[in-house]
Parts: sequence; structure tokens; C-alpha cells
Amino acid sequence: AGAAAGASRRRPEAVISPWSGIGPPHAAWEPRGREYPRDWAPPAGGMEAVREDLGALAYVDDEWDDPAVKETVVGLLQAEMTAMAREPRKDYLSHLPYPELKRIARSEFLSTEFARVSSSKPLPPLDMSRYEVAAPSGPFERDVHSWRRAVANAKAQSLHQANRLLNLQHMQEHGPKVWLAHCEQLEAGARVASTAAAAVRREAQEVNVQRKLAQDAVAPQLARHAWEAGQALLKAHEIHDACRRKEANAQRPRPEQGGGGKRARAAEGPGEKEGDEA
Repeated sequence: AGAAAGASRRRPEAVISPWSGIGPPHAAWEPRGREYPRDWAPPAGGMEAVREDLGALAYVDDEWDDPAVKETVVGLLQAEMTAMAREPRKDYLSHLPYPELKRIARSEFLSTEFARVSSSKPLPPLDMSRYEVAAPSGPFERDVHSWRRAVANAKAQSLHQANRLLNLQHMQEHGPKVWLAHCEQLEAGARVASTAAAAVRREAQEVNVQRKLAQDAVAPQLARHAWEAGQALLKAHEIHDACRRKEANAQRPRPEQGGGGKRARAAEGPGEKEGDEA
């Protein structure tokens, strides 16, 4: 039923656009591009006001089946991608505002690190002096206060290593259980996210089904409107052609004798009468 409805909405191929001049029939009945009349002007608010009222009928429209339309769309995409590739990378997001990094602004360490990265400065080496246990040397070799500081530093390093060993022992004893509990929490979160994603997919599927049913329901009506619009444009073209012939005949000089007038009217042929009736 959907395929039949889509086929019934195909545009009539024997319709001539009234602004394309006298020539072979056009496949598309609506005026496009240069086929707009010369006195045509966009509505108030520009073409954006028109685009806001337009929408795609993905289950009914068949323009994408036209190789010419597909070639035009692919060409536009390739041209845009080529233009984007030629633009400098630093200017790609220049039209967008910078994000507000409030948490980074409150952190002195992060602000300093971002400033270093922005200025392309190398990362300073790690300061390992705090882990060294060095004895006083030189003029401080006989200084009692220097030796006391050295002993306090050695005690602090020893306590730090003892804490590290204790943490390693605790991790060896309780680490597997804690890691298994963490994995269970991740699996539970994954199940919740998967359930939510499935619900969203079902809602999207329902929306798509409703769209298809609605578009298939109005497809015959759209096809009838398209045919009526094509017939109206064809009639307008015939009237336009008849008016042009009448204007050409009106500008042609006519003889003053009565008999000549009859011959001139007879020479006009039946085409003008059809134009008058139109």
C-alpha cells in the first residue's frame, strides 16, 4: 500500500512550466531556479520564512530516486567538505564561544597547567628531592640543626615507605573483593543504560511508524494536489502562449477594407479562437 501510494504521488511528466518558454515538457512541474518569473520576489522575511514551513516527507517523497537530484546533493556535500578541509584548523570553531570552565577557573593548579599547554611550554621534570635522604655536606657538615633536619627527613621517608607497604598489604587482601564490587556496579549501570536506550529506540520506532502511517494516508491527497497544480500550470502556460500570439496579432497592421479584415481573421486560424476560449 505504501509503495502504491508513493507511486501515485509521482509528478506528471507531461506538464510544461509556464515560465520556461515554449519547449519540450519538463519532468518537474513546479518552477525551480531560473524558471521563476521575472517579477517574482521572495516573501517578507526572506526565504527563511518559507523554509520554516517546509518539511520532508521521507516515506512519500521520491526525489532521491532521481539520479540528477542524487548527483546534485553529493556534489554539494563534496564541495562543502572540500571547503572545510581548506580552512585552517584553528579557525574551525572561531564562530563558537568558549565554554565556561568554572571548576578549572577555581583551581590554581589546573589554571596554571592550561596556561602552560596554551603557551606550548614543555612539562617540567618531576621534583624527586623530597624523596631523597641526603646528609649535610660542605659548611653544614658540622651544623647540628642541619643534621636534625636530615634525621627528621629520614624518619618521614621511613614512615612513608611503611605506609606504602601497609597500603599494598591491604590492597592484596581486600583489592579483589573491592574490584569485583566495582565491576558489579558498572554492570548494573550498563543494564540501566541499556534499558533506557531500548526504551528510547522503541519510542523512536513508534514515532517513525506513526509518521509513515500519516504520510501514507495523505499520499493520495498530495498526489491529487500535485496533479491539479500541474494541470493549473499547464493551463497557465497555454493562456500565456495564447496571450503572446494575440499580442503579436494585435501589433500586426491590418488592411482597412472589410474584405481584407475577413481574410486577415481567417488567416489567424483556429489557434487564436482556442486562445480566446482559454
